[in-house]
Amino acid sequence: MADDLYRIDPVMEKELTLIVKEITGSEEALWRMQDAFVSDTASEQPKYKDFAVLGFVSGPNGSGGVEYTPSKTTTGLFDMSMRFLFTISVNVYTNNAHLLKVIKLAKFLREESYRKRLKKVGLSLLNTSEGSDFSEFDETRHNLRSHIDIFFSYISVEKDVNIGSIEHFEAKGTLGGNASKVGVHKHKGIL
Repeated sequence: MADDLYRIDPVMEKELTLIVKEITGSEEALWRMQDAFVSDTASEQPKYKDFAVLGFVSGPNGSGGVEYTPSKTTTGLFDMSMRFLFTISVNVYTNNAHLLKVIKLAKFLREESYRKRLKKVGLSLLNTSEGSDFSEFDETRHNLRSHIDIFFSYISVEKDVNIGSIEHFEAKGTLGGNASKVGVHKHKGIL
C-alpha cells in the first residue's frame, strides 16, 4: 500500500500516540496519513473536547549510507542497517491552555523517562520546533489549536542479507607528485 511509504513501525507509532496523549492531557490522539487528512468540518472532527492529531511532515527518509556487518547467525550473510529520519507535526485542539500543551510536549520529550520510552521502541528524539498558536486558522468548533513539529531518527536493520559478490580495490603506495606503483587487488565472492 502506498501509505506504508509514509509510515514507521506500528509499535513506534503506538508509543508516540500514547506519549502525545499523556503529555498533552488529550482525551484522544489520532494519526492522519498522507492522503487521509482529518477533515476541517466540525461534523467530521472527532467527538472529543480535547484531542491531538499527529501526522508525518516528512519521511521516513534514509540518511547516510547503508552499513553491512557480517551476520552473527549465518556464515556468508550480512546484516544491513541504515538510519532513517522523519518529522511529525502535532496539532492540539482544546478549549484552554493549548499553547502550553505543545510547549510541555517539547519539554517532556527531553526528559530521561520519555527518552527511555522512545529508545525502548527504537526511536531517538533529534529536536522540536517551537510551539505555535494556529487558532486563528481553525474554523472548527474548537476555538484553540496549537502546533509543533518533532524530529526523530531510528535505525532499521535487515538481518541475514545475501549481498552477492563484492569487488575490493586497494591502493598501495603514495599518491601525489611522486606517485609510486598503485596496485589493484580484486576479490570476487562473499568476503
